[in-house]
Amino acid sequence: MNLESQKNEIRERVKTILESGVVQNPFVQKKGLISEPIPIYNQQKEIKAWFVGLIIEDKLLGYIQFDSNLIFLRYTTFQRRPDSLNNCPDVKKWLDIETIKDVVKTKVNVDEEILQPYLSFDKNISRIAWAVETISQKGDKRLFFVAGDYVFIDKDYLET
Repeated sequence: MNLESQKNEIRERVKTILESGVVQNPFVQKKGLISEPIPIYNQQKEIKAWFVGLIIEDKLLGYIQFDSNLIFLRYTTFQRRPDSLNNCPDVKKWLDIETIKDVVKTKVNVDEEILQPYLSFDKNISRIAWAVETISQKGDKRLFFVAGDYVFIDKDYLET
């Protein structure tokens, strides 16, 4: 199955999940929009899972995650109360590539180029974060992980 076919299948599965009551949150079921399915890659750039954001207005309420075989893994919410958006992060901080790059720009050295971010995970598939590789003019590489406002460097990734 190609990438576009997988995305279409995931969209259908998310609709079924929302209609089935697995996500027992009427607020999400009535008002939630489904983001574009995003593949979650390991550092070898192999798809290991899928992420589908649930959005209301400009907030990310939570997400639904599937494994690489498109089997439902989990539903996670950022909400503290089922009818509130108060604790939910801005969608851009989680799903907008330029916003994610801007967060990393505050942490890189002047001679580092920021490469294309990809959704990944830190050691465990449940620890989803954007992987953002950088390369210096000397060829040194670093890997940053970004999850909302939180940014950290993968110390094991240091390469030259």
